[in-house]
Amino acid sequence: MILTSCCCVLSIGSSPVVSECDGEYTYEPRKNMLLWTLPIIDASNKSGAMEFSATALPGDFFPVTVNFVCKRSYANLKVTEVLAVEDDSPVKFSEETVFFTEKYEVV
Repeated sequence: MILTSCCCVLSIGSSPVVSECDGEYTYEPRKNMLLWTLPIIDASNKSGAMEFSATALPGDFFPVTVNFVCKRSYANLKVTEVLAVEDDSPVKFSEETVFFTEKYEVV
């Protein structure tokens, strides 16, 4: 499975000091959010880390919202054939598979 456009959003009340980060990060002070993005998570990039410090209590960082896009179905389902209702004859078709998070949170 290959996940792209991966973004973890942490609620944070103060400006963080990031000492180490795989991928990229931005801090949005108006929204009190730290956004950590990884371009891809796949078999060769299974994990990532971001180390930062900020003035806050542990519960202040939650919920953590995670967003990503995947070009394959979770169960690896594929359409192999499309048939006409009238006579069961094969119909030309194309397919595009994309799944993404609607709401995925760590609370």
